[in-house]
Amino acid sequence: MSNVLDLKNPETINDEAVGAETAAPESGSASVFAGLVAPRTISWEAHHPLQGRAWQRHYMLMAGLVFLGGAVAWWQSSIAVLVVTFLGAATWEIRERFSRPVRVAVDERGVDIDGRRIAHAHLSSFDLHQMPDDTVELSLRTGRWYIPHVRLPLGAQDPEEVRAVLSQYVIEDEHPVPVLDAFIRRP
Repeated sequence: MSNVLDLKNPETINDEAVGAETAAPESGSASVFAGLVAPRTISWEAHHPLQGRAWQRHYMLMAGLVFLGGAVAWWQSSIAVLVVTFLGAATWEIRERFSRPVRVAVDERGVDIDGRRIAHAHLSSFDLHQMPDDTVELSLRTGRWYIPHVRLPLGAQDPEEVRAVLSQYVIEDEHPVPVLDAFIRRP
């Protein structure tokens, strides 16, 4: 019965009983209670406009796709392929030209992107990509069929801080870097 301590009565605690038995749990108690501290919230502004030579590669790739669409339209004698190709190129250009910064916040409830919340339960994994132009992006895989993959530039946000917060809620898995982005954004 000497191993039982009455914590309500400080007179029953002696130094011999506390010595060796509580020394080991004390060192581990900090790590046990570290996760119970109030959850952290991090936020940043995500925006990644194309810079310098990336615009030239963007236009070269877009011209190549339009040329390929025109060749297929001529081969099939169908104007519909050309129209779809031009609409796709216009959509891509509008997305690049008029993109605006978005606010991103990660907390215990999920990832909030400009007021749209993706709960952690809907995220299957995350990864941090080091892009060829030395920027870092957060890649999220979701379980939603209409948004299967979300990529967000980190800007000035510390990648290790994002990894530390997200790894509490979502597993980290390796995601492939998109080939077109790697081509367009290489220095």
